[in-house]
Order: sequence, then structure tokens, then C-alpha cells
Amino acid sequence: MSVKRSNSKQLRDYPGYSGNFTRVFGDDAMEKPYRRNWEPPADYQQSMDLSGNWGRGNMFHQKYQPPSHTESEECNSDGNPKTFKRVLTRFADRTSMQGIPYINTSKTWYAKLVWTLLLLGAMVAMGIHLYTLCSTYFLFERQTQIKLGFQNLKFPSITFCNVNPVKSSMASRGSKELKNYLRTIRPEAVASSIKTVILKKIAFLTHGVMQKAAQLEQKPPVNPNQGPRNTPNFFSGQRSTLQEIRKEFIHLYSLEDRETRIAMGHSISDMLVSCAFSGVVCNDSYFRIHPSSAYGNCYTLENYEFVSFRSGPSYGLELILFLETDEYISTIASGIGAQFLIHGTNTWPDPEVDGISVSATMETNIGMRMLEIHRLGGLYGDCDDGTAFKARYGMEYTRKSCQTFCVHERIINRCGCYDELKETLYENINSSMPGRKVHPCRTREETACLLQIESRWETGLFQCNCFNPCHETLYEKTTNTRMWPSDAYATMLIQYLCNNKNESECERFEKMDPRELSRNFMKINIFFEDLNFENITETPAYEDVQFYSDIGGTVGLWVGLSVLSLAEVLQFLWEVIQYLFCWRR
Repeated sequence: MSVKRSNSKQLRDYPGYSGNFTRVFGDDAMEKPYRRNWEPPADYQQSMDLSGNWGRGNMFHQKYQPPSHTESEECNSDGNPKTFKRVLTRFADRTSMQGIPYINTSKTWYAKLVWTLLLLGAMVAMGIHLYTLCSTYFLFERQTQIKLGFQNLKFPSITFCNVNPVKSSMASRGSKELKNYLRTIRPEAVASSIKTVILKKIAFLTHGVMQKAAQLEQKPPVNPNQGPRNTPNFFSGQRSTLQEIRKEFIHLYSLEDRETRIAMGHSISDMLVSCAFSGVVCNDSYFRIHPSSAYGNCYTLENYEFVSFRSGPSYGLELILFLETDEYISTIASGIGAQFLIHGTNTWPDPEVDGISVSATMETNIGMRMLEIHRLGGLYGDCDDGTAFKARYGMEYTRKSCQTFCVHERIINRCGCYDELKETLYENINSSMPGRKVHPCRTREETACLLQIESRWETGLFQCNCFNPCHETLYEKTTNTRMWPSDAYATMLIQYLCNNKNESECERFEKMDPRELSRNFMKINIFFEDLNFENITETPAYEDVQFYSDIGGTVGLWVGLSVLSLAEVLQFLWEVIQYLFCWRR
């Protein structure tokens, strides 16, 4: 019995029928005879709702969807892991890395072997090449670049000292010991002492030569192949008389208090005849005092507004000094002139060590050329940016000032006193630690401790961590002189001085011989020879960008890897990890 269309109305009552029965059983399902033994599909029970009826959400009127799996793509539907060969094949099919696709697609075993060997050889060569590049880069070598710059140049600081530390007319303000010593070292007494010492030396040497000759006659000749014999240390010999005289004077002079030493020395108001920078007048208020144990009163000229817009003597500093040579103590000041030092702004001046001697009766021209040095720090070398030094001492960092402060700090910490010859230095150090009071080293134990530390420093038995500054400004100097002043010009200078001196001093100057008068004056011109300056800069010999570029070129040369290829390798490694995870599960 076949099912008629008129009976289709009865089919709508059948559970699960939605009017599209043919979509389930096919287009010819209604043409076939109706069978009483018809059964629902195999998944009938799964398609029924909880009430046992076929609802609208059943599978017959939903679109077909592939079965979903809770496992990841690296695992099959039954939870078993994919094969490792499949992971490798997938990577070989997709990678842009050279050689691997040919290993995968080659049909014969020997072709696969050849491509495998080629790939391994390229990997080894790449490793050697990369090792060479990394070895060169991690040496952190430097190269120096020299460039010429041109700009308006800031004028450096100038410190000068009269070579005579104490005026003879002011020596009476000193202590009794100092006054007695100055009377003792009169030129005639010193000359007699030197003569006696020379005669003793001649007698000693003559006696020594005769003794040596007698010993040589008695002893057999020395084999030249033998090692050197012990000889007396040269520095343990007798000290120079003139050096000992000056050393004893400095010791007695340092015992005086600061105010007395300043009053005994030459003042800037008495010495300064003329001061001008680029033709603009400057006076003694521009100078600040810097006491020195060797030269007495030194003076520093430092002004941030001093900028050279042009080169040449007319656009630099011009100083005319009156040296007061009639106040010289001849056994202390062996010459006539001044000690000049050109140094960076706000740096520690040391005219005793770094200064240059400028003679009286001369006009001295000092031409400067500026040199800037920029050093690399960190991995490329040791340099100090000076930040800690400036924060502690309030001045710019230099290697020499660092060493000076380091040695003196060692003396203060070890000996509990400071070197009396470096009182100004101690005041700067003490200002960084307010409240600390230290006395001068004067007892035998303190002096022995001081000398021991200085000896250890000079012989290199202890070191200070003082590196070159990362940024340094130096001034190369060229000096030339000429006779100055003429007799007429000296007379004019005396008239200029008389405006600031009392009548008695003016009369004394006017009675001087022109030659003697000219010995009191000196002129110095300090200027930039050229506004061009050298800039020496250290740069890495192997730049970071060049290193990364060489790495990329090496990898691309041997195995054809790019940045995206590296991303492919990372993805391959991730798939391997996922494969191992699924395999363990």
C-alpha cells in the first residue's frame, strides 16, 4: 500500500514532522510505498528532547555541522597525538628557510642525504661566522674621531702668584722663629754656608776616590758576567742646601695663621696696575685670593662673562703687574717674576706643580688653542663624569685634583691630622664634612705617618680610583716674549702708580734707576690664537647597528633566514612542545 498525498495531512501529526520530510529521506521518499515496519533513524533517541518528542531543535531541521572535538589540532579526535613526522613535514612544507623544503620533497634517499649535509655544513659555517662577529663586538674597542669646531670660546680661569711669598717690610708680623730664621738666611750667611758645604763635599769625594782606588788594588777584578752589585740609593744622599732653606722657610711660614700669612704677602691692590679683557677694564674685585704655602698670596681671575668673540691679543686678557721687587727676600725668591696657571673654570689650581714661570722686564704673549675630549665610559673604558666629585667638593673634576684630594683624605683618616703645607686644600675637604676638626701634622709620630703615606703614593704602593674625566677641556699654549717696558714707558707707569700710592712711596719710585724701575713691571697677554678648536671624541669601533646588520647578513648568507623565518622556527618549536604535551597525555 502506497502513501497518497492526501494522507500527508496525517503525517504532520507524526512526532518530529516539520513539513519537510523529503529533506530527510530524499526526494523520492513520498513515492515509495509506506511500510508499517518503518523505524526512525539511528540517532533518533539522541535527537529527542527531554519529553521524548521531536522538537524544533532536532537534527532534521538544522544545518549540518562537522563534529567538534575538544582536543587541540595537535591531537586527533580520539585524543591520540599526531606523529612527530607530521609536525616535521608541516614545518618543511611551509618554511622559507633554505634547504629544508628540498630535504622533504626529494624522492631518493641520496638526494635527501646531500641536502642534509649541505644544511649541516651551512649551519656550522654560520656558527663560526657568528662567533667571530660576537668576539669582535664584545671586545668593546674604541676609535677616535677628530673634528674641528668654530664658535665663541669661553675664557678659562687664570691664577697667578708673585714668586716672593713674604714682603720684607711685613716679615715683622711673623712669629719670633720666622723672623730669626729670615735673619739667619741672609745672602752672605747662605753663601758662606754653601762654600763650607762645597769644601766638605770635595774633601769627602777626594777621600772616597782614594779609598776606592786602594780597594781596587787589593781586590781581584770583577767578572763582567756577574750580576750588578749593591750600590747606595741616590735619593738617600745629602740634600741640596738651597732646597733645605726653602723647605724650612715653608714649614715656619705654614705655622702662621691664615690672616697673618695673607697680611705678610703681596696684595692684588698693590700689584695690579692694569687689567682689561677685550678692551674692557677689570679691577681687583674680579680676583679672589688663593693662598699657597710656596708662593704666599695667589689670585684667581674667573668670570663667566669673559667670552672671546675674536682671536688675537686685542680680544684676550691683558695684565700689567707691579712686582714690588724691593720687597723681595732674595734667599727665598731666587728670581723676579710670577707663576701663571691657565686652568678650567671652577677647577682646583695648583700653580706649584702646573704653573709656568713668567719673567719680569718682559711682555709675555700666551696664545691658547682649546681642545675638547669626550671619552666613552661603561664597557668601553673607565672615565669619571665628575658628578660625585662636584657634589662633594663643589668644583669640577680633574684627574689631578682627584689624586690630590684622595692623598690628603688618606692622611686625614690615617694620621688624624692634615699637611700644614696644604691648609687651603684641607679647608676645601673639611667643607664637605662640616663639624670635623683636624689639627696640622706637627708631632714626630704625625709627621712620620704623613711622610709614609706620601712615600707610598709616590712609589705606587697605594692607588686612588681617579680616572680620566669623561669630558675634559684642555688648553694648548704657545709662549713668546719681548723686552718690556722701555724707560719712557716705565716712567709713565710710575706716574700711574703714584695716583694710588702715598707720596713717600712715589718719591722712592721716582728716585729709582730706569733699569731698576723696569724690573718691577711685567705685562702678560693671554688670548686665543684661533677660535677653531679640536674636538676629540671616542666612538665604538663596532657600532650596535653594524653588529646587528652583520648578524642578519651572516644568517641570511648561510641558511637564508630572515626575521620572519625566525618566527617560523619559533612556531615550529611551539608545535613540538604541544606535540610532546599531547603525547604525554
